Formats: sequence, C-alpha cells, structure tokens
Amino acid sequence: MVTFLVLLAVYISGARLLLTALPDGKSFIQSEFSKMILGQVRLSQISGSMDVFSPLISVSDLSISLEEGSSKWLQIRSATIRIDPWQTILNGSLGFDQITLVEPEVYLKLPSDKFSASSLPDLRRIFQGFNSISVKGARFFVEDPTNNADTPVDVL
Repeated sequence: MVTFLVLLAVYISGARLLLTALPDGKSFIQSEFSKMILGQVRLSQISGSMDVFSPLISVSDLSISLEEGSSKWLQIRSATIRIDPWQTILNGSLGFDQITLVEPEVYLKLPSDKFSASSLPDLRRIFQGFNSISVKGARFFVEDPTNNADTPVDVL
C-alpha cells in the first residue's frame, strides 16, 4: 500500500511538473501538430493542469491552415484535452480521453478547379484517439470563389 501511494505521489508530481512546462514547448507542439495534419497550426496559448488524476491541456486561439500562407480552415477559440493516464501508461504513448472544442469556426470553399475533398485533413485520423468529443457553439462559413465573401451556413 505504501509503495502504491509513493508511486501515485510521484506520478502526480511528475505530471504537474511536465504540465507547467507546456508553454515553453509551444513552438515544438505547433510543429508536431502541423506535421500530423499536414497543414499549418498556430496557437496563442497553451497550458496544463490536473483534474484529480487526469492531466488537462488547454489551448487558446488555435487556427489551422491547409497550406503555408493560405487562409485559415479551422479556428477554435479554446480547446481542452483530457489525457487518459491509464491508457498512456499501458500503451507507452499519449492516450486521449476527451476533447472539448469551444466556438470552432470551419471555413470551407465551394468547389472550384483547385478544390478537392482530398485536400482537407482526414478528421478521423485527428480525432480517432478520443473517447469523447464535445463541440460547443460551432459555426460554418462557406467561401464562394465568385463572390469573395464568407457566408454563414446554419449548423445542423
């Protein structure tokens, strides 16, 4: 029992120490996410905290562009990711439990000669590791190449 409590204390202390270092690794995290989705990822702030035994990662003002220098494809005001500690320990890699997206805005272009569905990131690959996905206040915008204006589309 004592061994378990010591290991638990080491886990919580280590997790807190790593989570406080997240802001220092912001550029590395942006770079790794950019490689993962084959796009350009920008975020203004990243932080970490503990919720009982589960680490939480919070991100503010996340934007994703499909190509370098192109207009944004996805803008998220804030996102919170809960890491599953047991899945992480058992698999030896990060295991995600839940993601909450607050006020995501998705920007889509109407079909044109340069557009193809294969140019969009594979959302299944991005979100497949999460047990639960929560989206609050989503908005979709469709850009008409003939009009050059963003037109809101009702969220279903």
